[in-house]
Amino acid sequence: MTSPLADAGGAIADWVRSVAADRGDLRFDDLHIDVVDGRFARKRQWVSGAIECLAAATEIRDAHKLPFAVAAGLSLQSGASPLGLNFSDADGLQAQLADQAPSLYLFAPPVEALLDDPECREVGDLVPLPVPQGTRRFLREWMDARDHEFRRSFWLLAL
Repeated sequence: MTSPLADAGGAIADWVRSVAADRGDLRFDDLHIDVVDGRFARKRQWVSGAIECLAAATEIRDAHKLPFAVAAGLSLQSGASPLGLNFSDADGLQAQLADQAPSLYLFAPPVEALLDDPECREVGDLVPLPVPQGTRRFLREWMDARDHEFRRSFWLLAL
């Protein structure tokens, strides 16, 4: 089934084509989902919106046979100490979101550097979500020396 967000003239298609054409992946050019569709402006729609936008971007990538992994990054609440994976479903993920809307990214191969990041932990099916087949889930947690907090993000990576 084709996603309405995968429309050839839509924001996601334009972004995918632009990033792929001018290698915006090297600059980590992203697309915030609240820009894609007004339905995703409210925080309570961010998890489902990130999944829907990831699916559309993956569909566009596949249709154009582009050699990129598609990712959705969701910023999570930070803390003075590590919080780890403190959720186990979409509602729990929703409750942990920080105040910035999720973004889409393209990553060129090899993506092993991303997957082997010591601050990243693959969480697999510990957080079941209705994501495109083959999508991997990661939690990234690191100490931000600038403000002495442990930052966290949750990643969906469609290879």
